[in-house]
Amino acid sequence: MAVTANTIHVLNILCCYDELKIRLEKYDQHYIVENNKLDLLKNDKNELNNFDIVLSSYESLRLNHKETGKIKWKVIVCDEAQKMKNPKTLLTTAIKTQNVQFKIACSATPIENTLIDLWCLADFVKPGLLKSQKQFEKEFMNQLKVKDIDDDKRNDLNNRLRDTINDFYIRRTKDEKMPPDFPKKIVVYERINPSKIQKEKMNELYDLRSMGGTALAIIQGLIMVCSHPLLIDKSEKLETDNNILIESAYKLERIYHILSDIKEKNEKVIIFTKFRKMQEILKNVIIHWYGIRTSIINGEIDTHSRRRLLDEYRKKQGFNVIILSPEAAGVGLNIVEANHVIHYTRHWNPAKEEQATDRAYRIGQKNTVNITYLVYENSVDEYILNININKEEIIEEALK
Repeated sequence: MAVTANTIHVLNILCCYDELKIRLEKYDQHYIVENNKLDLLKNDKNELNNFDIVLSSYESLRLNHKETGKIKWKVIVCDEAQKMKNPKTLLTTAIKTQNVQFKIACSATPIENTLIDLWCLADFVKPGLLKSQKQFEKEFMNQLKVKDIDDDKRNDLNNRLRDTINDFYIRRTKDEKMPPDFPKKIVVYERINPSKIQKEKMNELYDLRSMGGTALAIIQGLIMVCSHPLLIDKSEKLETDNNILIESAYKLERIYHILSDIKEKNEKVIIFTKFRKMQEILKNVIIHWYGIRTSIINGEIDTHSRRRLLDEYRKKQGFNVIILSPEAAGVGLNIVEANHVIHYTRHWNPAKEEQATDRAYRIGQKNTVNITYLVYENSVDEYILNININKEEIIEEALK
Protein backbone atom coordinates (compact mmCIF):
# COMPACT_ATOMS: atom_id res chain seq x y z
CA MET A 1 0.00 0.00 0.00
CA ALA A 2 1.39 3.38 -0.96
CA VAL A 3 0.86 6.16 1.54
CA THR A 4 0.88 9.73 0.34
CA ALA A 5 0.87 12.93 2.32
CA ASN A 6 -2.78 13.41 1.45
CA THR A 7 -3.78 10.12 3.08
CA ILE A 8 -2.12 10.87 6.42
CA HIS A 9 -4.37 12.24 9.14
CA VAL A 10 -2.42 14.87 11.07
CA LEU A 11 -3.21 14.58 14.76
CA ASN A 12 -3.89 17.66 16.80
CA ILE A 13 -2.26 17.03 20.15
CA LEU A 14 -2.58 19.17 23.23
CA CYS A 15 0.47 18.60 25.40
CA CYS A 16 -0.07 19.81 28.95
CA TYR A 17 3.50 19.65 30.18
CA ASP A 18 6.86 20.74 28.80
CA GLU A 19 9.02 17.62 29.01
CA LEU A 20 6.74 15.50 26.82
CA LYS A 21 6.41 18.31 24.30
CA ILE A 22 10.18 18.24 23.81
CA ARG A 23 10.05 14.50 23.08
CA LEU A 24 7.18 14.93 20.61
CA GLU A 25 8.86 17.73 18.69
CA LYS A 26 11.17 15.11 17.20
CA TYR A 27 8.12 13.90 15.25
CA ASP A 28 6.84 17.28 14.08
CA GLN A 29 6.49 15.95 10.53
CA HIS A 30 3.54 13.91 11.83
CA TYR A 31 2.19 15.92 14.74
CA ILE A 32 0.94 19.40 15.39
CA VAL A 33 1.93 20.02 18.98
CA GLU A 34 0.24 22.74 21.01
CA ASN A 35 2.02 23.50 24.26
CA ASN A 36 -0.58 25.54 26.09
CA LYS A 37 0.08 23.89 29.44
CA LEU A 38 -2.86 24.82 31.68
CA ASP A 39 -3.79 28.14 30.05
CA LEU A 40 -6.08 26.57 27.49
CA LEU A 41 -7.89 24.59 30.13
CA LYS A 42 -8.47 27.70 32.21
CA ASN A 43 -9.42 30.11 29.43
CA ASP A 44 -11.63 28.09 27.12
CA LYS A 45 -12.61 24.59 28.18
CA ASN A 46 -14.56 23.94 24.97
CA GLU A 47 -11.32 24.17 22.96
CA LEU A 48 -10.37 20.73 24.29
CA ASN A 49 -12.83 19.22 21.82
CA ASN A 50 -10.64 20.47 18.95
CA PHE A 51 -7.87 18.03 19.82
CA ASP A 52 -7.61 14.38 18.83
CA ILE A 53 -5.33 13.56 21.74
CA VAL A 54 -4.71 15.33 25.03
CA LEU A 55 -1.49 14.40 26.82
CA SER A 56 -1.56 15.32 30.46
CA SER A 57 0.50 14.75 33.57
CA TYR A 58 -1.37 13.34 36.54
CA GLU A 59 -0.94 16.64 38.34
CA SER A 60 -2.53 18.58 35.46
CA LEU A 61 -5.48 16.19 35.46
CA ARG A 62 -5.88 16.50 39.21
CA LEU A 63 -5.98 20.28 38.99
CA ASN A 64 -8.42 20.36 36.05
CA HIS A 65 -10.49 17.21 36.55
CA LYS A 66 -13.81 19.08 36.81
CA GLU A 67 -13.31 20.64 33.37
CA THR A 68 -11.97 17.49 31.71
CA GLY A 69 -14.76 15.49 33.34
CA LYS A 70 -17.33 17.43 31.27
CA ILE A 71 -15.93 15.96 28.04
CA LYS A 72 -17.02 12.57 26.67
CA TRP A 73 -13.69 10.84 26.06
CA LYS A 74 -13.46 7.79 23.82
CA VAL A 75 -10.40 6.33 25.54
CA ILE A 76 -8.26 7.15 28.54
CA VAL A 77 -4.85 5.50 28.87
CA CYS A 78 -3.05 5.79 32.20
CA ASP A 79 0.65 5.04 32.02
CA GLU A 80 2.40 4.39 35.35
CA ALA A 81 -1.10 3.72 36.63
CA GLN A 82 0.20 2.72 40.06
CA LYS A 83 0.03 6.44 40.83
CA MET A 84 -3.66 5.89 41.59
CA LYS A 85 -3.01 3.01 44.00
CA ASN A 86 -4.48 4.88 46.98
CA PRO A 87 -8.31 4.99 46.79
CA LYS A 88 -8.48 8.01 49.12
CA THR A 89 -6.32 10.50 47.22
CA LEU A 90 -7.62 13.41 45.14
CA LEU A 91 -5.62 12.10 42.19
CA THR A 92 -7.42 8.75 42.22
CA THR A 93 -10.78 10.51 42.51
CA ALA A 94 -9.88 12.85 39.63
CA ILE A 95 -9.04 9.94 37.32
CA LYS A 96 -12.06 7.83 38.25
CA THR A 97 -14.53 10.69 37.70
CA GLN A 98 -13.61 11.16 34.02
CA ASN A 99 -16.43 10.49 31.53
CA VAL A 100 -14.85 7.83 29.32
CA GLN A 101 -16.02 4.87 27.24
CA PHE A 102 -12.89 2.69 27.35
CA LYS A 103 -10.09 2.62 29.92
CA ILE A 104 -6.58 1.19 29.90
CA ALA A 105 -4.27 1.13 32.92
CA CYS A 106 -0.61 0.33 32.25
CA SER A 107 1.76 -0.42 35.12
CA ALA A 108 4.97 -2.34 35.67
CA THR A 109 4.10 -2.43 39.38
CA PRO A 110 0.35 -3.03 39.83
CA ILE A 111 1.02 -4.11 43.40
CA GLU A 112 3.54 -1.94 45.23
CA ASN A 113 2.51 -2.39 48.85
CA THR A 114 -0.71 -4.37 49.32
CA LEU A 115 -3.45 -5.98 47.23
CA ILE A 116 -5.46 -2.76 47.60
CA ASP A 117 -3.17 -1.35 44.89
CA LEU A 118 -4.52 -3.98 42.50
CA TRP A 119 -8.11 -3.43 43.64
CA CYS A 120 -7.82 0.30 42.93
CA LEU A 121 -6.58 -0.28 39.37
CA ALA A 122 -9.34 -2.82 38.72
CA ASP A 123 -11.93 -0.45 40.18
CA PHE A 124 -10.81 2.19 37.67
CA VAL A 125 -10.81 -0.07 34.62
CA LYS A 126 -13.86 -2.16 35.51
CA PRO A 127 -15.75 -0.78 38.53
CA GLY A 128 -17.28 -3.61 40.57
CA LEU A 129 -15.03 -6.32 39.11
CA LEU A 130 -13.48 -6.95 42.52
CA LYS A 131 -16.58 -5.67 44.36
CA SER A 132 -16.27 -2.85 46.88
CA GLN A 133 -13.04 -2.19 48.74
CA LYS A 134 -14.61 -3.44 51.98
CA GLN A 135 -15.80 -6.68 50.35
CA PHE A 136 -12.43 -7.20 48.64
CA GLU A 137 -10.61 -6.83 51.94
CA LYS A 138 -12.97 -9.29 53.60
CA GLU A 139 -12.84 -11.93 50.84
CA PHE A 140 -9.13 -11.75 49.98
CA MET A 141 -6.85 -9.54 52.03
CA ASN A 142 -8.02 -10.44 55.52
CA GLN A 143 -7.91 -14.16 54.79
CA LEU A 144 -4.45 -13.98 53.21
CA LYS A 145 -3.16 -12.13 56.29
CA VAL A 146 -4.00 -15.03 58.61
CA LYS A 147 -0.68 -16.21 60.05
CA ASP A 148 -1.40 -19.94 60.02
CA ILE A 149 -3.07 -20.01 56.60
CA ASP A 150 -2.22 -23.28 54.83
CA ASP A 151 -0.82 -23.46 51.30
CA ASP A 152 -4.00 -24.93 49.81
CA LYS A 153 -6.12 -22.07 51.16
CA ARG A 154 -3.62 -19.45 49.95
CA ASN A 155 -3.46 -21.01 46.49
CA ASP A 156 -7.26 -21.17 46.31
CA LEU A 157 -7.60 -17.46 47.16
CA ASN A 158 -4.92 -16.45 44.65
CA ASN A 159 -6.51 -18.62 41.95
CA ARG A 160 -9.91 -17.02 42.60
CA LEU A 161 -8.37 -13.56 42.33
CA ARG A 162 -6.60 -14.37 39.06
CA ASP A 163 -9.71 -15.99 37.59
CA THR A 164 -11.74 -12.87 38.42
CA ILE A 165 -9.41 -10.42 36.69
CA ASN A 166 -8.19 -12.77 33.96
CA ASP A 167 -10.43 -11.44 31.15
CA PHE A 168 -9.35 -7.85 31.82
CA TYR A 169 -5.68 -8.35 32.55
CA ILE A 170 -2.61 -8.94 30.38
CA ARG A 171 0.76 -9.51 32.00
CA ARG A 172 4.09 -9.23 30.24
CA THR A 173 7.33 -10.08 32.02
CA LYS A 174 10.85 -9.28 30.92
CA ASP A 175 11.78 -12.96 30.96
CA GLU A 176 9.05 -13.65 28.41
CA LYS A 177 9.68 -10.71 26.09
CA MET A 178 13.43 -10.12 26.17
CA PRO A 179 15.38 -11.56 23.20
CA PRO A 180 17.31 -14.78 23.98
CA ASP A 181 20.65 -12.99 23.72
CA PHE A 182 19.65 -10.17 26.10
CA PRO A 183 22.35 -9.56 28.74
CA LYS A 184 22.03 -11.21 32.13
CA LYS A 185 21.24 -9.47 35.41
CA ILE A 186 23.35 -10.49 38.40
CA VAL A 187 21.95 -9.54 41.82
CA VAL A 188 24.20 -9.53 44.89
CA TYR A 189 23.32 -8.73 48.50
CA GLU A 190 26.43 -7.44 50.25
CA ARG A 191 26.11 -7.97 54.00
CA ILE A 192 28.23 -5.62 56.08
CA ASN A 193 28.77 -5.02 59.80
CA PRO A 194 27.84 -1.48 60.90
CA SER A 195 30.52 0.80 62.32
CA LYS A 196 30.89 1.43 66.05
CA ILE A 197 29.23 4.84 65.83
CA GLN A 198 26.37 3.39 63.78
CA LYS A 199 25.76 0.74 66.44
CA GLU A 200 25.73 3.43 69.12
CA LYS A 201 23.22 5.55 67.18
CA MET A 202 21.03 2.52 66.53
CA ASN A 203 20.97 1.65 70.24
CA GLU A 204 20.06 5.25 71.08
CA LEU A 205 17.10 5.02 68.71
CA TYR A 206 16.02 1.65 70.15
CA ASP A 207 16.02 3.24 73.62
CA LEU A 208 13.65 5.95 72.39
CA ARG A 209 10.97 3.30 71.91
CA SER A 210 10.87 2.57 75.65
CA MET A 211 10.65 6.33 76.26
CA GLY A 212 7.50 6.70 74.15
CA GLY A 213 9.01 7.49 70.78
CA THR A 214 6.83 6.74 67.74
CA ALA A 215 7.70 3.59 65.84
CA LEU A 216 7.60 5.27 62.41
CA ALA A 217 10.01 8.02 63.42
CA ILE A 218 12.39 5.50 65.01
CA ILE A 219 12.37 3.27 61.94
CA GLN A 220 13.02 6.27 59.69
CA GLY A 221 15.92 7.23 61.96
CA LEU A 222 17.35 3.70 61.75
CA ILE A 223 17.16 3.79 57.95
CA MET A 224 19.04 7.08 57.98
CA VAL A 225 21.73 5.72 60.34
CA CYS A 226 22.14 2.72 58.03
CA SER A 227 23.00 5.19 55.28
CA HIS A 228 25.21 7.37 57.47
CA PRO A 229 25.02 8.43 61.15
CA LEU A 230 25.38 12.07 60.10
CA LEU A 231 21.95 11.94 58.49
CA ILE A 232 20.20 12.17 61.87
CA ASP A 233 22.28 15.24 62.72
CA LYS A 234 19.96 18.21 62.20
CA SER A 235 22.85 20.44 61.17
CA GLU A 236 22.91 21.29 57.47
CA LYS A 237 26.72 21.34 57.52
CA LEU A 238 28.55 18.29 56.23
CA GLU A 239 31.69 16.87 57.81
CA THR A 240 34.56 18.03 55.60
CA ASP A 241 37.05 15.32 56.63
CA ASN A 242 36.43 12.53 54.14
CA ASN A 243 38.29 9.99 56.25
CA ILE A 244 35.87 10.59 59.13
CA LEU A 245 32.93 10.29 56.73
CA ILE A 246 34.20 6.94 55.48
CA GLU A 247 35.10 5.53 58.90
CA SER A 248 31.65 6.40 60.26
CA ALA A 249 29.77 4.19 57.76
CA TYR A 250 31.24 0.93 56.54
CA LYS A 251 28.98 0.97 53.49
CA LEU A 252 31.24 3.74 52.17
CA GLU A 253 34.30 1.59 52.69
CA ARG A 254 32.64 -1.26 50.80
CA ILE A 255 31.41 1.01 48.04
CA TYR A 256 34.99 2.20 47.47
CA HIS A 257 36.08 -1.34 46.62
CA ILE A 258 33.05 -1.87 44.36
CA LEU A 259 33.65 1.40 42.50
CA SER A 260 37.36 0.68 42.15
CA ASP A 261 36.56 -2.65 40.48
CA ILE A 262 34.17 -0.87 38.11
CA LYS A 263 36.83 1.74 37.36
CA GLU A 264 39.29 -1.01 36.46
CA LYS A 265 36.78 -2.24 33.89
CA ASN A 266 36.24 1.33 32.61
CA GLU A 267 32.47 1.01 33.07
CA LYS A 268 29.67 3.19 34.46
CA VAL A 269 27.58 2.91 37.60
CA ILE A 270 24.35 4.35 39.05
CA ILE A 271 24.04 4.77 42.83
CA PHE A 272 20.55 5.09 44.32
CA THR A 273 19.80 6.76 47.65
CA LYS A 274 16.78 8.86 48.59
CA PHE A 275 18.52 11.03 51.20
CA ARG A 276 19.90 14.30 49.84
CA LYS A 277 22.57 14.64 52.52
CA MET A 278 23.72 11.10 51.66
CA GLN A 279 23.86 12.07 48.00
CA GLU A 280 26.19 14.93 48.91
CA ILE A 281 28.35 12.67 51.09
CA LEU A 282 28.71 10.20 48.22
CA LYS A 283 29.56 13.01 45.82
CA ASN A 284 32.28 14.30 48.18
CA VAL A 285 33.95 10.95 48.81
CA ILE A 286 33.89 10.05 45.09
CA ILE A 287 35.73 13.31 44.32
CA HIS A 288 38.14 12.41 47.15
CA TRP A 289 38.74 8.91 45.79
CA TYR A 290 38.79 9.43 42.03
CA GLY A 291 38.90 13.16 41.37
CA ILE A 292 35.72 13.08 39.27
CA ARG A 293 32.68 15.31 39.73
CA THR A 294 29.57 13.21 40.11
CA SER A 295 26.15 14.50 39.09
CA ILE A 296 23.14 14.21 41.41
CA ILE A 297 19.58 13.97 40.13
CA ASN A 298 16.81 14.42 42.68
CA GLY A 299 13.60 16.38 43.11
CA GLU A 300 15.47 19.68 43.28
CA ILE A 301 16.71 19.40 39.69
CA ASP A 302 14.63 21.11 37.00
CA THR A 303 13.80 19.37 33.73
CA HIS A 304 16.42 21.19 31.64
CA SER A 305 19.25 20.54 34.11
CA ARG A 306 18.25 16.90 34.48
CA ARG A 307 18.39 16.36 30.73
CA ARG A 308 21.75 18.11 30.49
CA LEU A 309 23.31 16.09 33.34
CA LEU A 310 22.05 12.82 31.89
CA ASP A 311 23.36 13.66 28.42
CA GLU A 312 26.77 14.50 29.88
CA TYR A 313 26.84 11.22 31.77
CA ARG A 314 25.81 9.21 28.72
CA LYS A 315 28.33 10.84 26.38
CA LYS A 316 31.37 10.72 28.64
CA GLN A 317 33.56 7.76 27.78
CA GLY A 318 34.91 5.37 30.42
CA PHE A 319 34.37 5.18 34.16
CA ASN A 320 31.69 7.48 35.54
CA VAL A 321 29.25 7.63 38.46
CA ILE A 322 25.82 9.23 38.73
CA ILE A 323 23.78 9.48 41.94
CA LEU A 324 20.00 9.28 41.63
CA SER A 325 17.00 9.49 43.89
CA PRO A 326 14.71 6.51 43.19
CA GLU A 327 11.67 8.80 43.54
CA ALA A 328 12.91 11.45 41.09
CA ALA A 329 14.59 9.14 38.60
CA GLY A 330 13.02 5.74 39.14
CA VAL A 331 10.59 5.96 36.22
CA GLY A 332 10.99 6.91 32.56
CA LEU A 333 14.77 7.29 32.34
CA ASN A 334 16.89 5.25 29.97
CA ILE A 335 20.50 4.95 31.18
CA VAL A 336 21.72 1.80 29.44
CA GLU A 337 25.22 3.32 29.25
CA ALA A 338 25.58 2.12 32.87
CA ASN A 339 25.80 -1.61 33.58
CA HIS A 340 26.26 -1.38 37.34
CA VAL A 341 23.56 -0.37 39.84
CA ILE A 342 24.13 0.08 43.58
CA HIS A 343 21.19 0.43 45.96
CA TYR A 344 22.90 2.25 48.81
CA THR A 345 19.76 3.01 50.85
CA ARG A 346 17.10 0.31 51.05
CA HIS A 347 13.53 1.17 50.06
CA TRP A 348 10.36 -0.18 51.68
CA ASN A 349 8.90 -0.82 48.26
CA PRO A 350 10.64 -3.56 46.23
CA ALA A 351 8.83 -2.32 43.11
CA LYS A 352 10.53 1.07 43.49
CA GLU A 353 13.92 -0.61 43.64
CA GLU A 354 13.06 -2.75 40.62
CA GLN A 355 11.99 0.32 38.66
CA ALA A 356 15.23 2.03 39.62
CA THR A 357 17.25 -0.97 38.46
CA ASP A 358 15.37 -0.88 35.15
CA ARG A 359 16.98 2.46 34.29
CA ALA A 360 19.97 0.33 33.24
CA TYR A 361 18.46 -3.11 32.69
CA ARG A 362 16.29 -2.47 29.65
CA ILE A 363 16.22 -2.73 25.86
CA GLY A 364 19.42 -1.19 24.53
CA GLN A 365 21.65 -2.65 27.24
CA LYS A 366 24.58 -4.53 25.73
CA ASN A 367 26.42 -5.73 28.85
CA THR A 368 25.70 -7.88 31.86
CA VAL A 369 24.09 -5.68 34.53
CA ASN A 370 25.40 -6.06 38.08
CA ILE A 371 22.97 -5.06 40.84
CA THR A 372 24.31 -4.63 44.37
CA TYR A 373 22.22 -4.15 47.50
CA LEU A 374 24.19 -3.00 50.55
CA VAL A 375 22.72 -4.46 53.75
CA TYR A 376 23.89 -4.02 57.34
CA GLU A 377 23.55 -7.23 59.33
CA ASN A 378 21.17 -7.26 62.33
CA SER A 379 19.71 -3.90 61.36
CA VAL A 380 16.64 -2.32 59.80
CA ASP A 381 18.30 -3.05 56.42
CA GLU A 382 17.82 -6.77 57.02
CA TYR A 383 14.30 -6.17 58.30
CA ILE A 384 13.39 -4.31 55.09
CA LEU A 385 15.03 -7.04 53.00
CA ASN A 386 12.85 -9.72 54.61
CA ILE A 387 9.69 -7.61 54.24
CA ASN A 388 10.46 -6.96 50.57
CA ILE A 389 11.04 -10.65 49.90
CA ASN A 390 7.63 -11.35 51.44
CA LYS A 391 6.01 -8.61 49.33
CA GLU A 392 7.54 -10.03 46.16
CA GLU A 393 6.15 -13.46 47.01
CA ILE A 394 2.67 -11.97 47.51
CA ILE A 395 2.89 -10.12 44.18
CA GLU A 396 4.08 -13.20 42.30
CA GLU A 397 1.43 -15.46 43.83
CA ALA A 398 -1.35 -12.99 42.98
CA LEU A 399 -0.27 -12.27 39.41
CA LYS A 400 1.63 -15.30 38.12
